[in-house]
Parts: sequence; C-alpha cells; structure tokens
Amino acid sequence: MAYWITKSRKTFAVSFDWFDVAGIRQTRRVKREEWSAIGFNSSMELGAAKKLAAELNEANRSEKLETKRNKIRLKIEERTATDSLLLPELMVKAFEIEVLFGEWSNEDPERLQRNKYEMHWRTVRQIIVDLRITPDDWKDKRKLIYNRFIKMSLSQQYVGKLLRLMNEWGKFYCKRRSKFFEPIPMPDKASSRSLIVAFRASGKAKKSLPLTPAALELNRSSFDVREYNWLLVSVWFGLRPEEIDLLSDSRKWSFFKDESQKVDVFRVNMPKIVTDDELDSWKLIPVLYFEQRTAIEAIRHKLLKRPTLRKIQKALGEGFGVYAGRKGFELLMRLKGHPELTISTWLGHIDVRTTRQYYKDKTRVTV
Repeated sequence: MAYWITKSRKTFAVSFDWFDVAGIRQTRRVKREEWSAIGFNSSMELGAAKKLAAELNEANRSEKLETKRNKIRLKIEERTATDSLLLPELMVKAFEIEVLFGEWSNEDPERLQRNKYEMHWRTVRQIIVDLRITPDDWKDKRKLIYNRFIKMSLSQQYVGKLLRLMNEWGKFYCKRRSKFFEPIPMPDKASSRSLIVAFRASGKAKKSLPLTPAALELNRSSFDVREYNWLLVSVWFGLRPEEIDLLSDSRKWSFFKDESQKVDVFRVNMPKIVTDDELDSWKLIPVLYFEQRTAIEAIRHKLLKRPTLRKIQKALGEGFGVYAGRKGFELLMRLKGHPELTISTWLGHIDVRTTRQYYKDKTRVTV
C-alpha cells in the first residue's frame, strides 16, 4: 500500500493504493478532512507533500518488514520446539553412535558407506520434521508417510532403505521414551503402484541399453571375477540389481528340480514386490542354458559383487547401467524363441505391459 501525490488546480491531491484479497490493485482519493490524521494540510507546498508521502510509504514498508520478520521468528521458534520434541539433539547423537554407525557397521562391514547412510539419515530427519508425527503414531498414520514418499517421487528401493532407517530410529526413540513402537510396513499394493507411477513420471529412472552375452564376454577383462559373475547373473537370469545383491543370503534363493516337468529351477525372492501372499514375492526361472548353470555356481560360492556404475560405463559405454543385463535378458530370451508372456513372468513383472513398455527393444522387429 502507498500514498501518492498529484497536482490539482488549488494545491495537490492525496491518493492511496492497495491490493485487495484477489490481488487486484485498488485506488481511492483521500478526503481533505482525513488529511490531518496522516500529517497533510492544505497549506503545504507540493514538494513537502510528496516528501511526506514518501516518508509514510517508507514507514509502511518498515512496519511490513518488521511484521514479516516477527512471523519468521515465531515460525523458527515453533519449528525448533517441534524439532527438539521429534529429534532431541542428545538422542540423535546417541542413535548415530550406537546404531547408525555402530551396530550397522558391525552387521554389514562391506556394504557400509558412511556418506550414503548420512544422506539417507538427513532425508529421514527432514521427513520426520515435515510430517510432525512422533514414532509411536507412525504405523497408524503410515498413509501420510507413504504419500510423502510419493510426493518426493522416490523409487521403491530407496523407500525400503528409508523405512528401515525410520524404523530403527522409531524403535530407539520409543525405547528411550518408554513408549510402544510398531514398525512401518512396506507400502501396500495401491501405494506401491502410486510410487512406481510417480517415480517413472519424475524422469529419475534412467533407462539402460541392453547388455548382450557377446558384449559381456568382449569386455570381460574390464571387470574382476566377482563383478563379471554379477553381470553374468543379470544377463542370463534377468534379475533386478537388488535381487542379485541379496543372493549372498541363502534364504533369498533356492535351486531345485521340478520332477513333473523334468527341469531344474532357480527360485528367487523379489523384495520389490509388496504383497500379502508370500508366494507372489518369489519367481521361478527354469535353468535351460549352460551359462545359467555357470551363474548358479558363482551364486553358490558367493562370488558376486555389483560393479559400480562408473566402471560399467567406462567398460561398456555411457548408455549402460546396472539394469543393462536385465534389459539384455529380455532380448536374449526373445531371440531364443521364448514367448513374451513367459519372459515377462521370468522378469517378475505383474503385467506383460511393463515388459513391453520398459524392456522390449523397440528398434528390433518382432518375428
């Protein structure tokens, strides 16, 4: 809002501008009988009136700024009070020492990467503060947490990491506060679908070129034995990167003979699939080729290590990623004559349309 002066036939006129609730500028002429209340009088020179209007406008600006500063200060004080309730400083430090960089490092020394855990922990703290829900209410209000993940367009794999960390903090927090804690489960089917849609729409999911067996063999010397085996499993079984990583745990896979069909079967757990039926989170892949048997031996002897993205791209090219082998599997099995629906099942897709949209090589003709 502002006062402004215009010259009139006698002396001058005072007008006042402001913006209404709709953001539309409004103007009104200040009546002479109102002048004295704001310091104007009819005997003033035009220059003096303009100077007074400028001083009034500056005072209004200063008052607005002060009001704005006070609002910000109150918000900061309120946020600080909330932060101290949800994330008490001493408790956070104890959690980081005892759990985050204590128990976890002892539990999994090879995969502990402190900088990544710190990044995940920062994200978790921000979510906790933004939602303003104490851990003892998390399970009951998990939809709010899932919706926050969806709004952030996070991948299901990253959501799993954040939930694990949130549950560790929730357990630690509630134990210190003598409260009961129920862990947040992985998102249900509806929320999982929404997560997938949001993540793909965000453009964060980078597509990879397919890795063929020939290209893998050609660049074999660029990887050590365990890294080569990891890619071999990816190319010949089409597993997701996180599924291959979990093969070091013998509970996540099995190998058996299906007597009814006279075929060896590789049974693999799919952590990405969230379902009420335990059977739906496993997939069965027949072992039909010599290379698959070689891969099974590497799995049995735990000779697998995920190569870094940088190493993959240095050896194979910028367009390749950790999903390159899985993409190549779809092409490989199609060239070997297996039906599209069968390949989709081996990939662990719920719907064959996912295989068509994200895995099928659209530059090759289907015959």
